[in-house]
Amino acid sequence: MRIRNILLGGMFVVLMAGCSKDETVDYSTMGAVDAYVSFGVKTDTQTKATTDDSGTNVFNNEANIKSLTAYIFKISGADTILAANKTVSLTTGETTINEIKHLNVKVTPTSDGTSSSDTFVAVFLGNCEISSTPSTLTNLRKMVLTKNADNYAFGDYLPMVSKIIKFTGLKPNIKTETLTTTSTTFYENWVKTGGGITTTEASTTDPETISASLYPSSDYVVMTRLISRVQVESISVKLTDYPGASLKVVGVALANVKPQSTFEAGTGDYLRGYSSTAYAPVQYWIAPNSSIKDSFKSSDYEIKAANGATTTTTFENTDTKKFIKYIFSNGARTSNDVNAAHTDGIYETGLIIIADFTNAANVTTRTHMRVLLKDASVDNITKVLPNYIYKLTISVTGEGSPNEDDLLLNAHVSAKVVVNPWNVVDITENDAN
Repeated sequence: MRIRNILLGGMFVVLMAGCSKDETVDYSTMGAVDAYVSFGVKTDTQTKATTDDSGTNVFNNEANIKSLTAYIFKISGADTILAANKTVSLTTGETTINEIKHLNVKVTPTSDGTSSSDTFVAVFLGNCEISSTPSTLTNLRKMVLTKNADNYAFGDYLPMVSKIIKFTGLKPNIKTETLTTTSTTFYENWVKTGGGITTTEASTTDPETISASLYPSSDYVVMTRLISRVQVESISVKLTDYPGASLKVVGVALANVKPQSTFEAGTGDYLRGYSSTAYAPVQYWIAPNSSIKDSFKSSDYEIKAANGATTTTTFENTDTKKFIKYIFSNGARTSNDVNAAHTDGIYETGLIIIADFTNAANVTTRTHMRVLLKDASVDNITKVLPNYIYKLTISVTGEGSPNEDDLLLNAHVSAKVVVNPWNVVDITENDAN
C-alpha cells in the first residue's frame, strides 16, 4: 500500500509539472506564425473639402479607385523584403474601393504571445499599371507605375499612391495545445495611417469576412495622385502699341511633359504637343529630342483682336474646346543649372501660346509665347508637382516670337496661374515688356 501511494504521488507531481510548463510557455520560440493585416483606404478628395469657387475641382472618376494593390515589406537589416501583396478591383454597383483586408504575413510572437516584434512597411497603389511584383521596396520605387500621359482622358481613373507606412506590433494568431485539444486564436490587425494598430477581439474561427467596425475612420490611409491636371480657364488678346495690326490666338500646347511616372517622380523622355517649320533650336527651352504628341495641343481657336481692342474667351468646363490635359511631375531647375543649352537634361514644363500676327502691311506670321508652370508658394523654382491642378488665365499683349524655341520668357504674355493641390495658391507672371 505504501508503494502504491508513492507511485500515485509521483504521477501527481509529473502532471503538475506539465501544467506549470503550459502556463509559462515562451511563444517566441514557436518560430514564424501567421498574422492578419487590414487597411481602410481613401483618396485625398474623399477625406476633406475639395471644391473650388466653381465647385468643379473633381471630375467623374478622378477621386475614385477602381483597382487597389497593397504591398507589405518586412524590414530585415538594410533590406525591405516583400512579405505579402494583394489586389482588389471594383465590383458591380461600387463606385470606389475603400478598404483592402486580410493580408497574411509571418511574424515572430513575443514571449507572452500578445504581440510581435517584426517591423513592416506598407505601400498602396491605386489605378496603377503594374508590370511585375516588386521583391523589395527599392525595386518598387524604380518601377514605372502609369500609362503614358497622353492615354489619360478627361475624367479618367487616375494613378495614385500612398505614403510609406511603417508599423510594428501585429498581434499574431496563436496556436495552443493541451493534453486533449489543439486550438488557434485569430486576430485582425487594422493599421492606421500613422502606423498604429487596432486589433479585433479574439476569434476561435479564421475570420475570412472582416468587419471594419473597430477601424477608426479618421485613420484611413490617404491616396494621392501621381498625376496633375493643366487647364486653361480663359484667353484674352489685347494689342495697344501696334497700329494697323491684329493678333489671333489659334491654339495652345504643352512642351516638356514627362510621359510616365515612378512611385515618386515623373520619368522618361520629354513630350511636346506642337511642332512648326520655324522650330530651330537656339536656347533649347524645348527638349530637342522630345516626341511630338498631338494630344498635348488644343483644338483650333480663333481669338482675334485688332490694335486697341480686347477679345476674351472664357472656357466653361463643358466646353469641348477647353484645354484640359494630364501631366506628370517634372524636376526643378535650380540656380546651379541655368545654362542656356540645358545640358543638364532638365527642361521646364510650359504652355505654348500659338498665334498669327498680322502687321499693318497685312503680312501674317505664325508666332509663339510661353508660360512656365510653377508653384511659387513652395519655392521660386519652376517645376511640376504631382497631385496639383494648374489653372491658367492668359492675357496676350503682343506679337510673340516667330521661333518657338527662341523666346523671351513672358514676353508679350502674362498669366495668372492658380496652382491647386486641392488648396488654392495664386501666382502672377507679369509681362516682361
